[in-house]
Amino acid sequence: ATSELPPRQRPTEPPHLSPRRVELSDARVAQPSMSRSYLAPSYGAGESEQALPLQVFANILGSNSTSRLYQKLVVEQGLAAWAGASYHAMAIDLTSFHVYAAAMPNTSIVDVEAAVDALLAELLADGVSDEEVAAAKARMQAQALYALDNPQAVARIFGNALSVGLTVADVESWPDDIGAVTTAEVNAAARAVLRPERSVTGMLLPEADD
Repeated sequence: ATSELPPRQRPTEPPHLSPRRVELSDARVAQPSMSRSYLAPSYGAGESEQALPLQVFANILGSNSTSRLYQKLVVEQGLAAWAGASYHAMAIDLTSFHVYAAAMPNTSIVDVEAAVDALLAELLADGVSDEEVAAAKARMQAQALYALDNPQAVARIFGNALSVGLTVADVESWPDDIGAVTTAEVNAAARAVLRPERSVTGMLLPEADD
């Protein structure tokens, strides 16, 4: 019987004490890109109260063409072909907050990374605004409403939630829970998670000429 199953033994993530970097070069790469992941809490592990604010922060930082990353790196500076951020809160264990960008032709990925770092430093120092948080929450609530029109999306959302220990009530209350997130909570969660020592930066580069 399932009631006789022993407790699940999950591997434990070791402490992250310093930033790490990985570089890969390949002849098939035409467009150098970078991706950085920060160890982050999820609904199931870590400081789970940060999960909702981190979802709002990811939406502001890099969810679409109006986001901070895209507007700064692609539209204003012309350094990146694309740039964005993502965060997936539904997990049993810890998860990751991702930031990514690809360089424009004849643009150094080093300059792209420097621009990403500068934007993140500015955001973490100054914080996001009340207006940005309100707009992000409205977008996210609208997306949740639109998802109800797609039976496959509804099944996927509930299936993912139940698989990591959430309940039907948790899913149904999500729009209201997002609506209750404050600007102070968003800024506090971002500052707690987007720290260099929690990060792994990957560079995907064209193969160097001999």
